[in-house]
Amino acid sequence: MRFAFHRGFLASFALSGSTAMAFVPAADRAADYAADLDELVARLRTTHPEFAERCPEATFLPAVAALRERLGALSDAAFALELGALVARLADGHSRVETEWSTAWQRTLPVRFRRFEDGLFVMAAAPEHAALVGQRVTRIGARAIEPLLAAARPHVSGDNDAMRDAFVPLALIGPHTYSAAVNLASDLERETHTLFVGQPTGAGANHCGDALRFVLPRTGVPVRCSTVRWQKSDPRDRRTAILPDVQVADRFADWRAGRDPVLDAALSVTPDDPVVRELAALAPISHWTRPSQRRRR
Repeated sequence: MRFAFHRGFLASFALSGSTAMAFVPAADRAADYAADLDELVARLRTTHPEFAERCPEATFLPAVAALRERLGALSDAAFALELGALVARLADGHSRVETEWSTAWQRTLPVRFRRFEDGLFVMAAAPEHAALVGQRVTRIGARAIEPLLAAARPHVSGDNDAMRDAFVPLALIGPHTYSAAVNLASDLERETHTLFVGQPTGAGANHCGDALRFVLPRTGVPVRCSTVRWQKSDPRDRRTAILPDVQVADRFADWRAGRDPVLDAALSVTPDDPVVRELAALAPISHWTRPSQRRRR
């Protein structure tokens, strides 16, 4: 059965009594917003190791200017969201705006969601909303969920989805294979004949990390920005994820039934599988160019 949120239910999402940023009349905050916008841009420029490459001036500066024109019409929460959209242009999950209100939202929202390939589902809920667990979310109020998720995407930071003998080394990967876990996956890819099973990793083999946290002085918005470029693969490797050699769909029905299709797929791999032989034919240093990595995410 599918579940559609209605406006009355949304009232329970209110952040009253939390540590959310208080709404302050925009006219009293425009100067603070402008100062912190300048501070953010300056800190990103001097901190992120690939700022110039990831945020070319031809596109980044017009976005900053457009935001500056709208500062007088924003609340604190809206300002923080817009800063998040600027930081998200780095395409780096370690670099993000960490607003106090978003943390409060996570604490007070009576349900938890997870997005599968077959939709957005309620995965957990407060006792009074226990009947919602397992329901699919199709809309919020009168708006369909997919357009809402698409509208939110620009505000969310992210990087981005043996072989000839009797032993086949395997690694299970997915979107939570991220940060140090991607470093391990990159090492396995570069140095061994490991076969990857699951979904695309949360970042590419070459990625940015070791985030530095700073707080914008006028509005108190906390921000994280990467400081180190980890190069674990060939310098020409521009992948935003390590793609699985055996791709497995992530579906809610499997989660509900207690099945682990990724593990099942891994256990079914044999040394005679074509994908195993294909991988073994390459030197590990060239694994980043193997056919499975040329699929579109």
